Amino acid sequence: AARASPGGEKDKAVAHLGSMVAMAFNCSTSPVVPLKVMGVTLLEQIVKLYASTLDPDFEDATLLTQSQAQIMSVLRSALPSDASPIVTVGACNICWELLSSKAPVEGDVIARVVQLLTRALVTPEARRSGAASDIAFATVQVTVLSTLARLLVSESRNRAETRAAILALAEEHQLVALWTAGVRQHVRTAILTEALPEDGSDSGSLPLSEAEETLSAGVFSAGMHFETLLQSCAPLFACAA
Repeated sequence: AARASPGGEKDKAVAHLGSMVAMAFNCSTSPVVPLKVMGVTLLEQIVKLYASTLDPDFEDATLLTQSQAQIMSVLRSALPSDASPIVTVGACNICWELLSSKAPVEGDVIARVVQLLTRALVTPEARRSGAASDIAFATVQVTVLSTLARLLVSESRNRAETRAAILALAEEHQLVALWTAGVRQHVRTAILTEALPEDGSDSGSLPLSEAEETLSAGVFSAGMHFETLLQSCAPLFACAA
């Protein structure tokens, strides 16, 4: 086990890191949604604090290396498309903290995390069948697409492997189309918002296309990182050309 170095609450907590991860794992994999939310939230904070911290006892390993199996198990249970939206948001944050850390991450781990993220996208079939509500659909789509976009353009140590993993799945999961729809939706939402009459009456706005309806305008404008999204489209278009 890793040793806790003297000084600071973070260093003192290292001695209990295994227990904290185990507690987060047990809660995250519980069928009780409030417990699952608490577990994912706890694991998110643990990964944020220790993902970049090297283990003094093992060369080129982080303090969380020995907990990798538990972390991946939590992500597998939290990232299916039918999971609770609040759980999905927390799991996406864990993915971001894990892959954007300053410590090296193995290529197969990066590939598995990216696969889990793309799996969380709501399928058109589930959308049409009503299996996902409007707000759940929009929240999950925005969170996953934003996380993938941020990872694609990040300057992290693992950027090359992460970028390759995302590009390898871009065509299969129609990421270019979804990101493009996101950019169009953002622009259209901004234009329609500015065009609304001051009295709030219906301005007779034009109907959205099927592609534009892939994201809820209200949730999209509040949650999507537009500049990051725009940066993501350019290298993908260049790759597809």
